[in-house]
Amino acid sequence: MKRIVTLLLLFSMSIIAFAEVEQNKAVLYGSIVDKETQESLQFATVLICQSDSSIIASVTCGNDGTYKIDNITFGEYLMKVSLIGYKDIEKNINIQDKVLELPTIEMVADVNLLNEVVVTGKRPLLEQKIDKLIMNVSEVISARGGNSIDLLRRAPGVMIRANGDIFLNGNKVDVWIDGRPSYLTGKNLESLLLSTNASTIDKIEIMAHPSAKYDAKGSGGIINIKTKKNFFKGFNGTLSGSYGGMYYDKYVQTANGSVNLGYRSKKTNTVFIYSPRYEENVSGIRSRVILDKEANRGQLFNADYLSKNTSHSYKLGNDWFIDDKNVLGVIVQGLHKNNSQQYANGSYTDTYVNGSLVNRIQNEKDNSDNFDNITANLNYSHIFNKNKGKKIEFDTYYSLYNLKESVFQANTMLNPIQLAPGMFNSDLSQQLNVATVKIDYEQYFWKSGMLEAGGKWSMTNTDNDEARKDFISDNWIDNTELSNKFKYNEQIGALYVSVAKMFNPKWTAKLGGRVEYTHSYGDWETIKKTTSKNYINFFPNLYIGYTPYANLRLSFSYARRIERPSFNQLNPFRRYVDANTAIEGNPGIEPQFVDQLTLNVGYKTFLNVTALYFHTTDLILQNPILDPNNGNTLIYWSNLGSQNMVGCNISISEYSIVNWMKLNASLFASYNTNRVKTETGNIFNNNGFMSTANASLSFLLPRTWTIELGVNYQGKVPWGYFEILPQYYFFGGITKNLLANKATLTLNINDIFRTQNTKLKIIDQNGFVYNNVTQYHNNQKVILSFTYRFGKMKASKRADIDNKEDTRRIGNSSSIGNVSD
Repeated sequence: MKRIVTLLLLFSMSIIAFAEVEQNKAVLYGSIVDKETQESLQFATVLICQSDSSIIASVTCGNDGTYKIDNITFGEYLMKVSLIGYKDIEKNINIQDKVLELPTIEMVADVNLLNEVVVTGKRPLLEQKIDKLIMNVSEVISARGGNSIDLLRRAPGVMIRANGDIFLNGNKVDVWIDGRPSYLTGKNLESLLLSTNASTIDKIEIMAHPSAKYDAKGSGGIINIKTKKNFFKGFNGTLSGSYGGMYYDKYVQTANGSVNLGYRSKKTNTVFIYSPRYEENVSGIRSRVILDKEANRGQLFNADYLSKNTSHSYKLGNDWFIDDKNVLGVIVQGLHKNNSQQYANGSYTDTYVNGSLVNRIQNEKDNSDNFDNITANLNYSHIFNKNKGKKIEFDTYYSLYNLKESVFQANTMLNPIQLAPGMFNSDLSQQLNVATVKIDYEQYFWKSGMLEAGGKWSMTNTDNDEARKDFISDNWIDNTELSNKFKYNEQIGALYVSVAKMFNPKWTAKLGGRVEYTHSYGDWETIKKTTSKNYINFFPNLYIGYTPYANLRLSFSYARRIERPSFNQLNPFRRYVDANTAIEGNPGIEPQFVDQLTLNVGYKTFLNVTALYFHTTDLILQNPILDPNNGNTLIYWSNLGSQNMVGCNISISEYSIVNWMKLNASLFASYNTNRVKTETGNIFNNNGFMSTANASLSFLLPRTWTIELGVNYQGKVPWGYFEILPQYYFFGGITKNLLANKATLTLNINDIFRTQNTKLKIIDQNGFVYNNVTQYHNNQKVILSFTYRFGKMKASKRADIDNKEDTRRIGNSSSIGNVSD
């Protein structure tokens, strides 16, 4: 009996001791600065050591020089701080409070090391933050020498449609550059991303559930592509260039380069980036249409394209550090792109009856487009109280976009049956002006809380003019029916407030709300028709985080978001995809709304699992209308119904299989229910599973050689009247560091087995597949790239002006099956 009592007593004491240990846990946080300049230092390493110098915790400072360490048991420790180019610091700390803010640590430069230091620190590929997933793209070997499209294809849960639109976890996202909106969709977004050299990109921020500080637009969230900044004092820079190609029916080539220069002093920071790019592609499209099932009459279309793209992008920015509390910045950036695309010889449209050829039309198409954009930005930030985090930011910018497109199409009839206009020419011009003003305020409260509040106003004006001419009786005749003038104005005003609080080392919460007022006015001058809309929407969001153990993280989030129709979805102009297919906008489209629920589980630093649910109303989809008499298909945009999605995303980051081989992988799978309301009032259901996956293995070899091999897979996508079939491709790369790690040589190959093609089906209201389409992309290329970094490597402060946002709205139509915008 005594033994039992003793065991029970010991058991009870152990439970009490364990509870006390769990209760006596602390969270440390603070900041690290340069003692001379008082500028924040990023990438400093903070170690917490016991008396025997054994390390119990370590962390790397963020971009703003701050750090936070969780789950430290009360007691006395030795803190060690180190950073390349600075003298190490050691100090004793005594932890007796659950939340402890340590005094700012001032580091002194080690002048004896500055002239010979080489920065070789490696960041993790993926970093999970409270409201975003950060992908450090400098670790993506196979994308070196490529562009931002190549990088995005490696990101967890990201899917890129054939037209350039980008989806995250099955929902369309807004794409920003350096915290500001790209304002682009469709092929124009793709052009921008293709023109952005991967060597100029620092990281990609994936925000599936952005806080109220960010715009509510983007049903799937926001992807922010952040270019490299100058963090080092003195003159520094990066030079890179690449060349590649591949032989198909002819040899096609690609070449790009970039110059990234920066000069930083105590009072100013200047950055200049210039990237030219040239690329050739051969691609093709095949479609087989059933015109009359009973009569066994069908149509086959076949065309091959040759495309040439030339682009020049630039960015010039300067920050003035007026004092330790005020920063003024100016940025001017732009993109100039020329693109040409034409059918190769032998493009045709055949008509069959009972398997016999009854008609052939030879198709010719030649179109070119020019895209010009320039953006000017003025930003200012003021810190009221650094210790309390009181800060206000003011940001205003103006963007001008000019798009011009010219299309010539000729169809040579080999018998009297006419399937499309014989010959026509279409000239389209689109000008967009965007003005935005925003203000953001933030401050700490109760030591571990953060308050954010602000407002924003933006205005967009778009002016569209399309002149269509048909060649009739040896004369060019104006086609007034298909010529259009359309003007559109949209103004959005927003107010938001967001509160975040860490209640203890285990529990964190963030609650916010955003109110947006939208006014839009469309003037279809050609038919003297106008549309006007005014609406106010409230967008709440909630985040709750729970960390029961150091290696386990749990979180729950809810957000409501909006997907406003893009300008080209509203634009009533008609654009021909091929000889028999045209896409047309609809000025009457309403915005779609989505409610998101997510549950995330993270284990250590390499595993994240997210369960999610999306409910979308007023779903914006393409509605295809086939004319069985001549085979012409008109696809127009409409609010067709609703969608429910239940899914799961699993990502593995830098998991060491053995010490010389690491695995990166992600898998997204969901079940979608699409309820489409037909024109007759019936309900058409297109339900099914959707999935995406990518995986890569990195082999760390001696003498700084690294090899990466991977695969990217996209499963079937049911979407309204369309069904996109599975596709996949393999990629690989090998890289070598040279010249004391100042240079990198990389050889990459994309789409190793030439499998990256898009196949889709178009389904009628009765569920019958009447059109099968295959788009051949021919993306296989072997690319050799070289990067050289120069300048002194003393870390310095990042200008605190990067958090800017808005929305992207421009696009164009060049493919079908909800792969166009």
